[in-house]
Amino acid sequence: MTRSADGSNFSAPVKISDNISWTPNIAIGPGGSIYLGWQDGSQYQSVFFSRSNDGGATFSSPLLLSTINPFGGMPLIGVDPAGNIDIVWEGCLSNCQIWFSGSTDGGITFSQQFQTGTVFDARSPLDMAIGPNGDINAVFNTVPWGDVFLSRSSDGGASFTITNVSNNTNKPFFITPTNAQIAVDSGDAIDIVWQGAGIVFSRSTDQGASFTSTAVSSGSGPQIALNSSGNINLVWAAYSSTANSFDVFFSRSSDAGKTFAAPQKLSNNTANSNPTPQIVLDIFGNPAVSWVDSSAGNSEIFFVRGVTVQVPPVLPKKSPSLP
Repeated sequence: MTRSADGSNFSAPVKISDNISWTPNIAIGPGGSIYLGWQDGSQYQSVFFSRSNDGGATFSSPLLLSTINPFGGMPLIGVDPAGNIDIVWEGCLSNCQIWFSGSTDGGITFSQQFQTGTVFDARSPLDMAIGPNGDINAVFNTVPWGDVFLSRSSDGGASFTITNVSNNTNKPFFITPTNAQIAVDSGDAIDIVWQGAGIVFSRSTDQGASFTSTAVSSGSGPQIALNSSGNINLVWAAYSSTANSFDVFFSRSSDAGKTFAAPQKLSNNTANSNPTPQIVLDIFGNPAVSWVDSSAGNSEIFFVRGVTVQVPPVLPKKSPSLP
């Protein structure tokens, strides 16, 4: 791991694991503690955790989390408002399930890994969001001919409920729901975007018990980000007939996902490549989007930033009788 305090200069890399490792994930805890999880391939495929309480200068000895099912990967880390650490990952032996382990002491110890439900053949990408009350929300899809599911815990990971979000009834292989991403707003509404026959947005206002869905556009690989005003920002990749290539598109909803604005094309990809966009928001809610495409001849990283235009208020007209 390396760290920068100014975005220009980075510290010397600190080695945390001596083994073959990949898919690292990071989260910041109270007081700036750094929490890392990763997949270790030195023996089977296992999930490990390490923490730093000194700004990344040193890290604790790697702690094995996947002790029951040794085949674990793609860990995701979240920290709830109380500072508890929540980790979910995909564990595969004969079938694949979603597993959970949590820590209430800053990562010194973790609970025994816990299977979040009885849904089998769960496949990545796995995504997780922690709600304002500390609720744990994880989304995943099943294969083949599967669905997008929400796994949710409101008791710190002691138990989970499973909700079918996509309810795919046709189940032809080529439109299997997949690539689900999740965000939770300050009112604990759960927003999920996923890829089916196109980009679909689903929202729950009853703690995940039920969802309403809106078709957004054609495309694949959606990503989601919410701002403090409740606006829902989506990016995805889709075929552009005008350019005869795949491009990055953006759309926003200002009415809790009931409707979305006409998609805006952000890229000018002229190559036969499919971009993989990512989106974050700055402190003012402006979107920043990056992706990879080959329009420059090689695979390059591109970046674009949006600015939310604030409409000035309409001032009252001056009365003729006033000076």
